[in-house]
Amino acid sequence: MNLRVTKGVEEIILLEQEDRDRHTTRTIYRRHKRRQRGTAPLENVGKVVRKVVVAQKEAAERYLHRHDESNRDKPDGWLRDLSYNVYRATRRGLRNVSRSLGLPATEVDD
Repeated sequence: MNLRVTKGVEEIILLEQEDRDRHTTRTIYRRHKRRQRGTAPLENVGKVVRKVVVAQKEAAERYLHRHDESNRDKPDGWLRDLSYNVYRATRRGLRNVSRSLGLPATEVDD
């Protein structure tokens, strides 16, 4: 059975009358209560941690792209460019973290 109900409806109960004035009830719809996934004070902390991890993931992906690019250009290029590639990827990751947290920019973009 497919029902469309508004959010205010919590339960639909069908009352049936059988013979000899006997009544039965049958629940047709009951809204499922969502289970709380954590405590309220930690909700904002969880959001911040998620943003930081996403920024770290972007920095790691950016480093991998630079690593592969350095390998294509010259033999053992990834090792020659290691410090520069790590610097650039880390800088980009920190920039993403500060932007996602709403912090002011600490560096001027190139």
